[in-house]
Amino acid sequence: MSTVCGIPSSIFWIMLLGGPGAILFSLVLINSTWWKKLVNKYYTIDMKD
Repeated sequence: MSTVCGIPSSIFWIMLLGGPGAILFSLVLINSTWWKKLVNKYYTIDMKD
């Protein structure tokens, strides 16, 4: 494993991109689960009709 300032490169990149990356990832994750719930809700309503 390559190191940056004694830190493994993967951990370094996670730390470097951690702030905005985590925010973006969580937003995408929240949105995708929200969309799934919304779609499932409307699909169940359609199935009942």
